[in-house]
Amino acid sequence: MADQSGSDSRLLTDNALMAERQREYVQTTTAPMERQLRSEGIDQASTQRIGESLAQVLGDKATVVDLQCVASLCRMEIAAQQISSDEALRAVLMEGRYSEAFYHKQEIGGAPVTVLYVARDGGSLPRS
Repeated sequence: MADQSGSDSRLLTDNALMAERQREYVQTTTAPMERQLRSEGIDQASTQRIGESLAQVLGDKATVVDLQCVASLCRMEIAAQQISSDEALRAVLMEGRYSEAFYHKQEIGGAPVTVLYVARDGGSLPRS
């Protein structure tokens, strides 16, 4: 039987490289959105209204872990319990009137969470 340790280590290296590139892409893509969130200041009324709406749509199938809305965009962290994260994402996007979205998945506190940025009111997400 042939020794596969060389191909296994290349696979691990390739996977690590892909994961690093994905982290860099997410950071580069979300940095302008994070700056926009900080510069505009949180719209508490919209955050509460959208949070209540999302809680109704998601029910006990998923939880909004964090939600921050400003005039131009919202940032959401959603943890899906009884449905897939993709199903939770679809439910959120169907509920709102968002013109553009970007999401990525990460672990927060050891639990998988979908982090979603959505442009509000027909706008677009900021880019670098």
